Amino acid sequence: MKLTKKDIKEILSGYVLGKLKSFHLIERRLNTLNPSLIVNTTKGKFFLKIYTKQFRRFKYHIIKGLDLLLFLEKKKYPSIKVFKTKKGKPHGEHKKIFFAIFEFLNIKEKKISNEKQAYELGKNLGKLHKLAKNFPILKTGQGYNSFKTELEKNRHLINKCPKKYKKRLEDIKKNFNGLKIKSNQPKSVCHVEFTSQHVRFKGNKLVKIIDWDEVGRDYVFYDLGTSLTESFNKNSINFKILSSILRGHQNQRKLTPWESNHIYEVILFGICKFVIWGLDEEEITKPGWDKIGLQSVEFLMKMGKNKFNQMLK
Repeated sequence: MKLTKKDIKEILSGYVLGKLKSFHLIERRLNTLNPSLIVNTTKGKFFLKIYTKQFRRFKYHIIKGLDLLLFLEKKKYPSIKVFKTKKGKPHGEHKKIFFAIFEFLNIKEKKISNEKQAYELGKNLGKLHKLAKNFPILKTGQGYNSFKTELEKNRHLINKCPKKYKKRLEDIKKNFNGLKIKSNQPKSVCHVEFTSQHVRFKGNKLVKIIDWDEVGRDYVFYDLGTSLTESFNKNSINFKILSSILRGHQNQRKLTPWESNHIYEVILFGICKFVIWGLDEEEITKPGWDKIGLQSVEFLMKMGKNKFNQMLK
């Protein structure tokens, strides 16, 4: 559904955010992503997100993620601010369209560039896991089992891929069973995509975390593995960045002995996860097979756990 000026005015009427001056649609990288708009009012600029594309699949997680933002704001955690409607809810509905309005951030996305930023990333991830440990989210988000299912579902894409990538994808299928975490490891609310794509820095200080649509309760080690992929370049690992993320995380949450012994496995999970996410008809058409992380998987598998652990020390 294309929103008109009248629609935006009706949406704003449910808030105390001023009167509409102008708005425009943000161009998204993929058609599967939810549409978003920048809305200018007499009280400022705001980010309006429309939940249409994935709402049925992620309804529970989107709603819980918005509730979590209100909780984290009270804890002074640097999550993006979501505005409440006049009825006190962090979301609304208009013509059967579910939406939320967030603060507008005029801060560009940037890849982590130094150890201080890496430390901040790890520290704030650990702080999230500590603060939200008892927050009432019961379902797992995009966890190990969902990626295993996704891998099987997209078997046809693996069969169609260029010959030079087929072995890497077969290696992922072969090794993925070994990336399952022991059931006695700690769980909490997980962001699922806690990477430089979804955090914003001012200098070296992490000031905002965005995109809470897929939060769920899971093993926190998987969330850490996702963040650890920030240490990867295409065919190398920056072990100083990797170590800084780990030190920052342990500033808030100490790793268990089992976790400390399985850093290799969890970072392999992290990069395999992004490859599996990339196994999508539109995704591999737009960025291409060489942009979904297959080189990183091959690099890490060739390195092996023993050499990885030697480099990490």
